[in-house]
Amino acid sequence: MAQTPHNGDAPPPNQKRKRQQPTPPITPLPQLIIPLSHLPIIDVEVTEQPTMEERNGLTWIVKDRPLKQLAKQQLIRLCTDSQRSGVGRLSQIVTLRRHWITFAISGARSYCTLRVPVPWVALDNIEGRSHASTYATLPNLPRPHPSFRHLPSFRNDGENPYEFDIEEEELEELDRRLRRIANDEELDAGKEGEKIGK
Repeated sequence: MAQTPHNGDAPPPNQKRKRQQPTPPITPLPQLIIPLSHLPIIDVEVTEQPTMEERNGLTWIVKDRPLKQLAKQQLIRLCTDSQRSGVGRLSQIVTLRRHWITFAISGARSYCTLRVPVPWVALDNIEGRSHASTYATLPNLPRPHPSFRHLPSFRNDGENPYEFDIEEEELEELDRRLRRIANDEELDAGKEGEKIGK
């Protein structure tokens, strides 16, 4: 019996077809409901799928570089290829990692956050000093954004690839403030322990 030649699209008869991975359903962007104002709004392109990074709520991950660095109190609108949210505000930094900063987003109906690569964030002096002084102890995952992974300075885990423009004379005062913040947190934790022990 002569074998029928197969076309390039169909697998040969003795091979199994590979199953195509199902496309995950699109997660709707959060409903952000801050009223429009005269203040500038930055459109932030995020990945289609968020993560469950924080204890509650979804974390949206910046996909492409925004038109300007993001900072606390910035008004934003999240965008994907197929969706746009309303307007929200980056209220506070909730997580520092070696290569990412996570902001809480206010104006959302349910709690959500935005994870941004460090180079695309405008940190104030205390935040920049905190990141620089604790870099070695910060979580090194997730890996840097794909835009930075190929750069030599991002391949060496032992070296901090980030520089913050902080005047030399400010460093001592910033370090004093950071120690005071750390001590206050330790005192608060101690008080909580005392309450639990009683």
